[in-house]
Amino acid sequence: MRVHVLASILEDKKGVTPFLETNYSKVPTGYYENYITKKNFDNANSCVFLELTNFKGGNLVLRDYLDWNLGHPNAYYVVGSPKYNSTLSKLQLPKHRFYNAEIDVEGNTHKYYVLHFIQEYLQDIDFKKSQFAETLLLEKNSIFRL
Repeated sequence: MRVHVLASILEDKKGVTPFLETNYSKVPTGYYENYITKKNFDNANSCVFLELTNFKGGNLVLRDYLDWNLGHPNAYYVVGSPKYNSTLSKLQLPKHRFYNAEIDVEGNTHKYYVLHFIQEYLQDIDFKKSQFAETLLLEKNSIFRL
């Protein structure tokens, strides 16, 4: 079995990973916190507007997975490229919705997606048909056993 971990890359040989923030020229402050929540989806909005900031200088590199740092919603979300979105779409995910996203990079727009998922999924798991493996969390504490 393969295990994949999502992690942030700040800098490598290709360049600097930019920081995403809400594009406040297109939406008001606090906008996404109101409709991308932990408990429900809002179908009214069709696009998430983001922009890049680069605090370190150097070449900006758009990664397949990006952190939404400033102005992010109060929910569970993942910002990913079309390639990343295509991969995630093939998986059996908990209750979720993909929002179209536009990332402004120095006046150029790039198409991305925001995966919004609801964390309250335990009632959807068929525990009798599931397999689990024990693992360590932070190399010291065992994960809670059900």
